[in-house]
Amino acid sequence: MHLMNPPLATRRSKAPNRQHRLQRLPCPACKCERLIDTGFHTISKTFVFGEVGYDTADYYQKCHSCRNSIGIQKLNTASYT
Repeated sequence: MHLMNPPLATRRSKAPNRQHRLQRLPCPACKCERLIDTGFHTISKTFVFGEVGYDTADYYQKCHSCRNSIGIQKLNTASYT
């Protein structure tokens, strides 16, 4: 019995002028430009492990570039109106 190979998927190229729908939150330790994505109306503050405020952060994320643990505190969300 002869097995046929499945067709290869074609990769679409991204449009050069596409706009990002989300705001990129950078890493405070290594300045990597994209630690996480947030909404444009969300205001956040970041802390590196050991800084004042790290223990009271709302979220924690490990940077994929420098591997530091980053605390993220959501300050508020601005309204549209």
